[in-house]
Amino acid sequence: MFCHMADRSQDAHAMAGRFFQNVADRELVQQYWPIGSPQECCEKIARYIEAGLTKFVLWPACPPADLIEQVDRFAHRLIPEFSAV
Repeated sequence: MFCHMADRSQDAHAMAGRFFQNVADRELVQQYWPIGSPQECCEKIARYIEAGLTKFVLWPACPPADLIEQVDRFAHRLIPEFSAV
């Protein structure tokens, strides 16, 4: 899944919007991808877990210069929420 986490939801969606500018239904698919604030991203992942998914591949939707920051955010703000799952 494509993902992008920012402290402010609107910042994450703005970056994702630029990253997916050529996707026809980007607003539709963004509602299913973990894009937004840390809380929103956790809520989206939790819905997939509730539906029975156990494995995820998260692909940061960002320019290469922001990749390490995104991986760090997911490592420290998302993964710990689900480490006991």
